[in-house]
Amino acid sequence: MDITPIYELRERLKVCTIAGTDLIMDDFRLRRAVEAMAPLTAASPVFAKIGKLAEAAQDASCMDRGTTVLEAISLIDAVLCTQGAVEVRGEMQPLQASAAGTAETNAPYSVLSVLLDALRNSGGGRYSYLIEAHEQNPEWFQDFRVKAALVDALGAGYSELAEQVAEWLKAETPAILPLLYKGFDPKGKKEMVRRVQVIEAVAGADANAFYREQVPKAQKEVKVELIYALRLHPENTPFLLELVKTEKGNARQAALFALACQEDDAAWEYLNQYAKKKPVEAFACLVPAVGERASRLVAENIYDLFAALAKENALDLPPWTPDREDLYGEIQAAFAKRGEKKLTFSADFTAKLAACLQALPGKNGPEICACYEGMAAFEKYLDIPPEGGQRVFTLSQAFPWTYREPAKTFSQAIPSILHHSLVLYAQEDLATLSKRLLEKAGEPFLPAALTAAFLTQKKEECYEMAEPYLKKKTHLGIRFCKELQPYMQQALAFIRWKDSDHGYVMTQYQAHPLENRSHAVERSLREPLDFRFMEYAMQCGDRPMEGLLRAWICPADKELCKKLGEYFRERALVTDDNRHYLDAMKRCGVTDCTGLAVRYFKNRKNITEWEFTSYMNQLPGTAKARAAEGRQVLELVKKGGLGKRSATVESLEAHILEWESTPDLSDAVREQ
Repeated sequence: MDITPIYELRERLKVCTIAGTDLIMDDFRLRRAVEAMAPLTAASPVFAKIGKLAEAAQDASCMDRGTTVLEAISLIDAVLCTQGAVEVRGEMQPLQASAAGTAETNAPYSVLSVLLDALRNSGGGRYSYLIEAHEQNPEWFQDFRVKAALVDALGAGYSELAEQVAEWLKAETPAILPLLYKGFDPKGKKEMVRRVQVIEAVAGADANAFYREQVPKAQKEVKVELIYALRLHPENTPFLLELVKTEKGNARQAALFALACQEDDAAWEYLNQYAKKKPVEAFACLVPAVGERASRLVAENIYDLFAALAKENALDLPPWTPDREDLYGEIQAAFAKRGEKKLTFSADFTAKLAACLQALPGKNGPEICACYEGMAAFEKYLDIPPEGGQRVFTLSQAFPWTYREPAKTFSQAIPSILHHSLVLYAQEDLATLSKRLLEKAGEPFLPAALTAAFLTQKKEECYEMAEPYLKKKTHLGIRFCKELQPYMQQALAFIRWKDSDHGYVMTQYQAHPLENRSHAVERSLREPLDFRFMEYAMQCGDRPMEGLLRAWICPADKELCKKLGEYFRERALVTDDNRHYLDAMKRCGVTDCTGLAVRYFKNRKNITEWEFTSYMNQLPGTAKARAAEGRQVLELVKKGGLGKRSATVESLEAHILEWESTPDLSDAVREQ
């Protein structure tokens, strides 16, 4: 159907409106446009009505010509809106990278514009807004309008925001890759380093062609990150061997790290020779490697070090081979035969051993297990100053790329390394070993053995393993073992409840071997934590254990929240500075805040208006409950029951009145 006449009629009616409706009867062009509408009026009732309105507007008897013309124009516009079409000439092209993402969100632009502004511009408060938005509305960040802004935010001036955005992007699908490739500058700065890190997390070895193409053009930090990413593909060994020869500084170090992650003969022929010439530097390169060859090289060198130590000290040390049934017992027997003489060891020995221990996490296999058992048998023999020596052998940081801890003696470092290695890598061989060493070497290996149990066994079995180390019989009955609490605390320290996973996880932070940054490694517990561990933590009743209890709160478990909430409230009522209990009570759903503020302010030297409002707003319960507690504090102020104060009675009264008048729907929400 040709609807050209209706466009012509619309044009003539608008011209007549501008010229004046009194001239309509004499406009022959309008009359001609009305006549051209005749075929359409017969085809549709709507067109027929438009034709009648146009004819009526030209009739001399029309009493309200202006209204008639406007009605005709409005009806024509409504019809033409339904007939609208857009056409672009040319062939169809694939969607550009700037449109990556989904359009499944219902968020209007008025909402997303604030989000986009926070990602693209600077200003105070935007970091906390973005964190809160991502927690409450993660679907907004899947909108195609936001994806490009996220990539741009990798270069944000506020480094914490840029790093957080990088972590969000690492969880994306490969659909985000075109945006990351677009505009990539191999000579760029930190923004481009983060792009490489995200590409590595999303694409892994599939982006190997990109890494290799960019390395020759890259500079400084970007080049280091690209070279390190080459570890992901097994065919990069020849290229890495070339880079080891041509690069310097951090770029060469990155090539060595990447080379140690390969498993072919050429790579390990080079690394074995390197370990013979410069053992301390070579073992530093094995830190990120978790393959069989890296494990074997570390095990061989640890054994060689201890074999040389034994020979120097006339100690009959048995071979550290996996086929020995009781290597630990044999070494202990050798020490008993030798007597109480101190060991002699050199600074060179300590440097080489420290380098081996730094590379030990992530390594596994029968040879590594034999090394752990052999070193565990040395117990505190390396903690005693050597003959003529002034210092005890210590490890200030057994493996600084993973975590920061105070100096450890040798006997402390071995079980600690095994424990952290289990959290980070969850290797089956080490899990079995940790239980065996707990039986042979005792409590220092409890954290490692319990970690292995949490990952693989039922919760009742985990508690049964721990129970002998939690309680002991005395003449007064069974009591908790306070002296073993540090070991239990280490075993439980990494466990927390994670809402998004609906379960308990172990979380440890693993640092990048080349940079001052780390990423979280999480392991899910096989089953929820046995409540008896929580009873133990409550029995201990100290700050570190209470910190663990706060991490274990599961808001969906009402029975657990009731018990933990009662505990936190009881502790808050007898603790002078009880602020650290308030958030825990809120998470547990506690609504009774009676006595909490009175306890807190009764022991303060002075009271300011800011501190009063800040504390009261943190209290659990409704606004009216806070107001009632505030009244009790106010009475103490009036009676002079508090120390010095800078807040006036009137100012405190004003805040209390505000809380009393605040509508509170929390009870209705909780019931729902």
